[in-house]
Amino acid sequence: MAEEFRKHEGEFTIWVKKLTDCESARSSEVGSRLKVKSKRRPLQEQLRKAIMRLKESQRRTEKGEATYRHLRDETTNELRLRVEKCLRGFTWLGADVSLDDDVTATSDGTASESSSPDG
Repeated sequence: MAEEFRKHEGEFTIWVKKLTDCESARSSEVGSRLKVKSKRRPLQEQLRKAIMRLKESQRRTEKGEATYRHLRDETTNELRLRVEKCLRGFTWLGADVSLDDDVTATSDGTASESSSPDG
């Protein structure tokens, strides 16, 4: 009977160790989950703020681009009017300048004059 008792005592010790290891692992897992949850909220808040900053930056960029396009178009139109007025003045003075000569503005804001079929 003593031998059987020692055999069961050995099995009991093994099972106690397994149970202790299991509880320790579970406790560690619970602790890890709590850490993850506690870090998750601040990270979500940082992400939310970053998204808001990005959207605001995109909005400002779009507004700036629209303003740039408007000013570019306005300047181009103003330059066209000046050129046309100048050409009309030359025509009025009797200079050999045709209003049919096209003066177009390129995308970089510089003007290029296309040649008339005369020459």
